[in-house]
Amino acid sequence: MKWIKLSFLSWFCFLGCQEPIDFALERSVLIVIDGKVSTEVGESYVSIYKQSNDETLSRQSLSEYTVSFVDQDQNVFIMEDEDGDGKYLSKSDFSGEIGNSYKLNATSPEGLEFISTFDSVVS
Repeated sequence: MKWIKLSFLSWFCFLGCQEPIDFALERSVLIVIDGKVSTEVGESYVSIYKQSNDETLSRQSLSEYTVSFVDQDQNVFIMEDEDGDGKYLSKSDFSGEIGNSYKLNATSPEGLEFISTFDSVVS
């Protein structure tokens, strides 16, 4: 008899949540910053774009950011987007050195800063 009561109670609990809950979520946009420090001259880059967080997943390049890599000795390597396509490249002969650490700094035209942690270049 206890088994029947327990089964009935369990069955009743599962029937209690029949009404779906609809959350009204705002659509948001993500800013994606993707970068690479290479040991080859001219191969380091930073890409910055805006990605919609809806079913279209549309992407828009962001080209007016101030972007740089900074090494552990606080040397700054400026990256520039000359083509306006959201891909920032070094104007100098910048290349990462194995064993050195670099962080990425990016600042939006509105002054919003994105700063990564230091990461080491490995072979």
